[in-house]
Amino acid sequence: MKIYFCHKYTGKKLREIGTKFGIGESGVSQASRRIVLKSKRDSKLRKTIKKIQNELNLSRM
Repeated sequence: MKIYFCHKYTGKKLREIGTKFGIGESGVSQASRRIVLKSKRDSKLRKTIKKIQNELNLSRM
């Protein structure tokens, strides 16, 4: 989830995010993509994402 939010909302480069989490650029993309795909099937995850977005005053999804 942290990687997903960093990727989606910070505007940082994949390399910067990957360095922060100790993974490569493709790992950042894959982790973020997995959250998106899983959230399409998992309503609890969707609700959690929405809750975090609301708490952080984020609107894109």
